[in-house]
Amino acid sequence: MNSARPTIVESSTLAEPMNADVDGLLLFDAGCPFCRRSVRWFLARERRDSRVAIVGLETPLGERLGRHFGFDPSDGDSIRYLTAGRCHRDSEALWRLCERLDGSWGALARMQKVPRPLRDGIYRFVGRHRSRLAPSDDARLEGHPRWIDRLTQAHCRHLELPLSLAGEAPV
Repeated sequence: MNSARPTIVESSTLAEPMNADVDGLLLFDAGCPFCRRSVRWFLARERRDSRVAIVGLETPLGERLGRHFGFDPSDGDSIRYLTAGRCHRDSEALWRLCERLDGSWGALARMQKVPRPLRDGIYRFVGRHRSRLAPSDDARLEGHPRWIDRLTQAHCRHLELPLSLAGEAPV
């Protein structure tokens, strides 16, 4: 049996930098190896017509979005998924992201049929134990082509967010 960790290969379509065609924004705990691995898994299986950008919850942009949507990004207790002017969290964010998966992986979005208290309970259980679910040496994502440090006015228009959230990159 091979003891080497499996490698998640990123699609060559992700090689270009994130442009204004963003149609979703995934905020996650960038310090969590399980979260980083999960984001890589998602991006490797995302449909070609889906353009989700990624950002860490505890970055200046994550904090600004937290203030706007009324959540504390330092909690890091849940992913957030922004699209069409709305902020989704927990299992709702997860099934909405699953709708963007390619091929039969998209069937995971059917989890929305499970009663929300049950699916959120499972989501939170995994979240409490996530530190044991991935090796701590998983590479960071800050340099990934889908990572953004700021929202442009074009991003805000595509995501249906107020233009006031657009701003300069942090110094």
